[in-house]
Amino acid sequence: MENVQRWRDAFVEAGKISGYHLLNFTDEAECVKKLVDDIFPKSLQIISPFPESLVGMKSQVEKVTSLLDMESNDVRSIGIWGMGGIGKTEIANVLHQRYRHQFEADCFLGDVGNLHQKNGLTWLQQVVICKLLGEKLTLTSEHEGMNI
Repeated sequence: MENVQRWRDAFVEAGKISGYHLLNFTDEAECVKKLVDDIFPKSLQIISPFPESLVGMKSQVEKVTSLLDMESNDVRSIGIWGMGGIGKTEIANVLHQRYRHQFEADCFLGDVGNLHQKNGLTWLQQVVICKLLGEKLTLTSEHEGMNI
């Protein structure tokens, strides 16, 4: 109930905030810049940089963590699937950040489907190879990337 009251109080305060009137600026771009300059620093103080603080994220991360069984020496592969916008990439990113220090090399690629569609498989292979081996190279085909 304490959290609910805090949210209610926050919404009441937000409702009292007056906005910017476009007529006070030379153009819309100036108004938008002023708005961003005022709001952005404040948002950094309010929003936690850790996605686990999002509602329901911590429990989902813990569920996937238990599936990983990081104490085991076995190889694990976990699939996270579901409709867009439910936090699949955020869960994967939290886990990557949590465990990356345990490995010699690491690479996190979020939204691989869109990256593949936009840039192609050869580009994705180049990114992974560069991140894992620390070497920038140009692949001429998908088969070359698979061999490496």
